Amino acid sequence: MLITALSGTGGLAGWQWMFLVEGLPCIVLGVLALYFVPNRPADAAWLTEQEKRQLANEIGSSAAHNHSFLAVARDVRVYVLALAYFCIIAAIYAISFWLPTFIKAQGVNDTVQLGWYSALPYVAAAFGMYYMGRRSDRVGERRFHSAVPATVGGLLLAASILVDGNLAASLVLLTLGTCALWMAYTVFWAMPAEYIKGPAAAGGIALINTIGLSGGFWGPAIIGWAKTATGNLHLGVLILAALPIIAALIILANKLPAKH
Repeated sequence: MLITALSGTGGLAGWQWMFLVEGLPCIVLGVLALYFVPNRPADAAWLTEQEKRQLANEIGSSAAHNHSFLAVARDVRVYVLALAYFCIIAAIYAISFWLPTFIKAQGVNDTVQLGWYSALPYVAAAFGMYYMGRRSDRVGERRFHSAVPATVGGLLLAASILVDGNLAASLVLLTLGTCALWMAYTVFWAMPAEYIKGPAAAGGIALINTIGLSGGFWGPAIIGWAKTATGNLHLGVLILAALPIIAALIILANKLPAKH
């Protein structure tokens, strides 16, 4: 909607306005975070004194009993987690990048309609992330709560090519598939946080994130290369659908104990 409504205003194209309007709130939030996000439990005004002491003691205990970042960087399981994350992220970014193209291939050419239809999977994902995160916390289980949605997401993406030409069915499958992938993503991050503790946690989690986020390039690129080679999106979608299933197998095969 921003693209069409603001196109030509101030001499800027619609996509330029979209970048500005969507980017400015992030900049404002970043500035506000400098002033309002506390650095330590002791600085958190919304915590009671008892809660501040409890958190400080837990952080101090973790720091005293855990390995350095160098030890984490040598831990094979950290790279296994990074590989699983890579597979999930590749599929998520591919959908984000190519979703308007998927929908346009079903016969939707109006820019505003494309925007609304493209938003549906992420509305569903917001509810799915909340539900799966709460459920995982409630039952205290992570691996299956990440692996099962990842598998379902991959299967739904693969199924979406079987209904090519049917807009309603494609939207349903893409919406549910995207929702499932974001469910898997949400719960996934509880596993590194529980495995890597203490002062090495920030670096270890950043290492997993850095390696895994390279999937943000490879996912969309795979679909682009496949489309160039075959003339359609089917092969690329099938490859991307396989990746979250691989992630699920990796997660299920590696039961991570807490790293003390």
